[in-house]
This record gives sequence, structure tokens and C-alpha cells, in this order.
Amino acid sequence: MHLRNLNLLQLEFAQAGMNADVNAWRQAEQQLSLQDQINCVLALAHEPEPKPVIQRLIVAKRLSNRHKLARQ
Repeated sequence: MHLRNLNLLQLEFAQAGMNADVNAWRQAEQQLSLQDQINCVLALAHEPEPKPVIQRLIVAKRLSNRHKLARQ
């Protein structure tokens, strides 16, 4: 599992955990299955410097979602 394979919610869950943002982490945790949470941890373990990668992926996925909505 790699960070680029995570969906936006999984990335936000991972980011909240790294930033010790308990409220955001709990909110995302409630929406993710246990397997999705495990996949986040596994993806983090494969990345030596996950924080900047996660930030870039979150921005990219949010932009992608906006473009999808604009096309509808």
C-alpha cells in the first residue's frame, strides 16, 4: 500500500494523526473501516517523509474532486 493509493478521507485521517488533531482524526476514524485505517498506517510506514507527500496528495485530490463537480 502506498500513499498515492489512498482516497481523500484516508489521507485526511493520516494527516490528522500526524498533526495530533484529535477532533479531525476521530471524525475521519468514524467514517473509515478498520481495514481502511490499517491501510493508512501501512502506507505511512512505506514513506520515509510522509507529511509533505500527504499534503500534496490532499491538494491534488481536492482539486480533482472540484474539476469532477464542475464537469457535472
